[in-house]
Amino acid sequence: MKSFQEYPSVTEAEIERHVLSADEAIRRRKAVAPQFSAMLTTLVILVSDGATALWAHVGDSRLYQFRKGRCLLRTRDHSVPQVMATAGDIPESAIRHHEDRSRLLRSLGGPEPARVEVAESPRTLVPGDAFLLCTDGFWEYVLETEMEADLAKSAGPDEWLETMVVDRLLRRAPPQHDNLTAVAVFVRERSG
Repeated sequence: MKSFQEYPSVTEAEIERHVLSADEAIRRRKAVAPQFSAMLTTLVILVSDGATALWAHVGDSRLYQFRKGRCLLRTRDHSVPQVMATAGDIPESAIRHHEDRSRLLRSLGGPEPARVEVAESPRTLVPGDAFLLCTDGFWEYVLETEMEADLAKSAGPDEWLETMVVDRLLRRAPPQHDNLTAVAVFVRERSG
């Protein structure tokens, strides 16, 4: 991404700048390409220097952090069901299949600049930490307890993703399902 080349520092302000740069690029493309006029998207980003990590997101693409095999945190969706769960109107478990699950309150590519949620401060990494960044088409079909179970039996990030996709997601998602993007990151001991 051009924004990272121009502004390589890893701060909350720079991460927000990068996301807003992507948002602006989408809006510029929509302005000259009518076939993309209705295009909106979500985003989750993780940036690390190896010792700390920062992240940001817009919409319902999520970041999960795991420590000692347990889900330590996950980003909160910018969606109607997430607001309902936060308010106590529905349980968190109802978000996955709620009738308004696709109603987003924030996205990239809208008429106004995106409202980006950035982690409040860099988070210190510990060897053994793992991150999962994924779209709703992934987390909708794989529960957090299953993410933990599959993480426990995986030697690396590729194996973890493959297990979750093959053993869980592909067995549950409808055949025409095409909204699947996921990246896994394992934090290892620093060498040198």
